[in-house]
Amino acid sequence: MNQGVHTVDLLVAALGKPVSVFAYTGRLAHENIEVEDVAVAVVKFENGALGVLHASTAAFPGLSARLQVHGDKGSVVIEGDRLTFVHTTPGQAERVRLPLRDGVEANQLNRYKLADGSLASAGMNPGELSDAHRYQYGDFLNALGGGTGVRVGLTVNRQSISVILGAYESARTGMEIFLD
Repeated sequence: MNQGVHTVDLLVAALGKPVSVFAYTGRLAHENIEVEDVAVAVVKFENGALGVLHASTAAFPGLSARLQVHGDKGSVVIEGDRLTFVHTTPGQAERVRLPLRDGVEANQLNRYKLADGSLASAGMNPGELSDAHRYQYGDFLNALGGGTGVRVGLTVNRQSISVILGAYESARTGMEIFLD
């Protein structure tokens, strides 16, 4: 799953409680590693949504991570750490909200602006924290200091882990795995 775990976090935060997963994994391009380099999974959510995950370290370098959400009232695409596409039903743009749970919404991007007004982005220098990591650490430290709770709590984190473990079990058994 490698970096795919972060996409699972986003799927669970955006779509709610996962109820089952079916997955395949494989080692397709890297002969001398002990883990998979490709994973694909379909996740069913309690609200009826279906999520599709494709994670790979075997792809030609240069593609960013991408999260796409498509529904009957619109579509949203996030590439890397940036919202790159929003399309909503005509006349709905002001009313369509993208809840991520716990009162946080995907369209509250101003929370992730830097002092110079630019949007937060991933770090370009090795060893440098991305802006997203800085915000996560700040959020965690604020919670430790008695401020508000963390934006993404233990329930969502546990659900993400259950999807990942379920995906591995599904790939091993060839069966859909129902999650707690």
